[in-house]
Amino acid sequence: MISENWPKIIEDIKNGIPLIVIDNENRENEGDFFVNAKVVNDFSIKLMLNEGRGLICTPIAKKFAKKFNLNFMAEKNTANLHTAFTVSIDHKTNSTGISLTDRLTTIKELTNPDSISEDFLRPGHIFPLIAHDGGIFARDGHTEASIELSKLAGLPEVGVICEILNSDGAVAKRDELVDLANKYSLQIVSIDSLKKYLSSKINFDKINFPTKFGDFELYNFHIEDQSITVVKTKNELSNSPILRIHSECKTGDIFQSKRCDCGDQLKFSLDKISSTQDGLLIYLNQEGRGIGFSNKIRAYKLQEDGLDTYEANNALGFDDDLRDYSVVKRILDYFSIKSVKLITNNPIKIKCIKDLGVSIENIINTDLCINIHNSKYIMAKIKKTNHKFNTGDLNV
Repeated sequence: MISENWPKIIEDIKNGIPLIVIDNENRENEGDFFVNAKVVNDFSIKLMLNEGRGLICTPIAKKFAKKFNLNFMAEKNTANLHTAFTVSIDHKTNSTGISLTDRLTTIKELTNPDSISEDFLRPGHIFPLIAHDGGIFARDGHTEASIELSKLAGLPEVGVICEILNSDGAVAKRDELVDLANKYSLQIVSIDSLKKYLSSKINFDKINFPTKFGDFELYNFHIEDQSITVVKTKNELSNSPILRIHSECKTGDIFQSKRCDCGDQLKFSLDKISSTQDGLLIYLNQEGRGIGFSNKIRAYKLQEDGLDTYEANNALGFDDDLRDYSVVKRILDYFSIKSVKLITNNPIKIKCIKDLGVSIENIINTDLCINIHNSKYIMAKIKKTNHKFNTGDLNV
């Protein structure tokens, strides 16, 4: 019943052939039609209207929600599974918005690189859903599965889903979904099967890694299109090891720049992990809080002209912080880590890790390493994002 033919599944996604995606029987226990928004067509929408009968929604990655300024439908989400509905939308070229043609237009325009927020009217007849950053490993819903499936096919992270009800209006049972799949020659994919497939795609190279901080193991993980370095103590990890998630900083980590405290934080973390022999450091390629090395140097120039670190990023057209920690969940799952003692000074990072479903037993703040060159940088972090350091009373 459930297809494991992933090359065929991915090919169907690319060609706009709908899938039936089922979740766990202990969750919603329902099947949804799924197709990617870029390749959706009249047949897919007709199928959802005539055989799905549920609500046609468009799961989107968070970056699309930001691009189109799509805010949550409810300020406080009290839905059973916290489905992240945004305000509903129609495209500005629609007539009533409800027809098949109108809905298809609205959906496809979400993947148009030239579309802007003002192109969509609010409220409307299409319901975007914001997927969890951690994907199906943090929240195993149809919303997150849609984004994972889209990524596998190399398509924009915008899906189209519709719950499948039977002719009496009840949620279709498994045998009814099988009959429907056979009728239209569609494949059935389970979210559990998708998890297993994604996990099988994680591979790595591992070496012994003696350093001046101590002896470690170094893993170079290959996850989709990312290469992630992990430095881990050699012995078996406890139920709640020390974790440092460190974003790349060439100037601080390599050249020991005094304009930031990144190199000092890296040293502090490796010392702490080595001394306990129970931890790992995940090194993410997110230079300059996600804006990249070239833009970081441009931001440094703006800081020389008087802006603080956040103002400089904003002046270049970026948000305060563009870092994405979703891949961390995949790595922690590989090591079967569900709880950590987190080395960080950043409350935003604490929230992001908790949002991934990881329990934080303890927060370990790094030492305050302040000098005349980085004082404005550090004070901006303390004042604007409430960073906390190991220090005595500090007048901020």
